[in-house]
Amino acid sequence: MSDRYEFSDPRRDPDGGWFQLGDIPASTTLIGTAFSIAALFASAISGSTGSFNETTWLSANAISQLEAWRIITWPLATQVSLWSFLAVVVFYLIGSQLEMMLGKERMLQLLAGIVVVPAAAAALLAFTIAPDGAPLLGWHQLNLGLIITFATVVPSARFFFRIPAWGFAVALVALQILLALANRQFIEMFYTIGLAIFVVAFVTRVGLAHESVSKILPTPLAQKRTKPKLTVAAPPVDESEMNRLLDKLNSEGLSKQEKKRLKELSDQLKNN
Repeated sequence: MSDRYEFSDPRRDPDGGWFQLGDIPASTTLIGTAFSIAALFASAISGSTGSFNETTWLSANAISQLEAWRIITWPLATQVSLWSFLAVVVFYLIGSQLEMMLGKERMLQLLAGIVVVPAAAAALLAFTIAPDGAPLLGWHQLNLGLIITFATVVPSARFFFRIPAWGFAVALVALQILLALANRQFIEMFYTIGLAIFVVAFVTRVGLAHESVSKILPTPLAQKRTKPKLTVAAPPVDESEMNRLLDKLNSEGLSKQEKKRLKELSDQLKNN
C-alpha cells in the first residue's frame, strides 16, 4: 500500500452500504454517526448527569451489579459540548475512509471490538483498583481507535501540521494515558491501553497492517510469514521433437507412447 494517501468521497465506495438512503449508501460509519447524533440529543434533553447517561455509561462497580448492557452502551453517554459535536464529525470523516479500506463487514467488526473488548477488560481491572472511580463514556473514545487503525494501515499519511499518522496516534495514546492516570480515571487508562493492543492486533490479523508495523510487532501479534516455496524451473522444451511428432500425427498417426510423449512436451510448453 502506498504511503501517500488521498481522502476519497465515501459516496463512491464500491462496497456500498447495508442499504440505500436515496443516493447515499447506509454504511456502517453512517449508521454509527446517526447513533452518536441521537445520543447527543438524548444527553442534552436528560442533562449531563441525567437518567440517559447514568444508565448507559460504564463504571467499574457495574461489574458487581451485573449491568452487562453497559459494555455496549457506554459510548452513547456523553457530556454535550462543542467537542462532542466535533467528535461526531471526526468519527464520520476517518471512519468513512477506513470503511473503504476494510469493507462494511470488517468495519462493523472493528467498531464492535473497539466498544466491547477493551472496555470489558478495563472494567474488570479497574474494579480491583478503584471500583468507585470515574466512569467510561463518550463517543470520542472510539475516534482514538479509528486514528490508531488508520495509523496502522497508512502510518506515513499526514495529519494536522503534516504530522505523520503514526506519530499523531502515539502522541494521543500517550497523552490520554497520562491524563487518565493523573486524574485517577483508571478505567479510562486501562481502556486506552487495551484499545491500542486490540486495534493493532485486529488490523494485523485481517492483513491490512503496513509492513513497517508488522516488523516491530512481537509474535504472536505479527502475522506469520509463510516461507516461500521453492519452484523448480521446467526443463526446456525440445521443439524439434515436438514438431516431428506433430508432423507424424498429421500424416500417419502416433503410437500410444508417442501420444504420451507429445502430451508431456505440450505440458512443458504451457509451464514455460
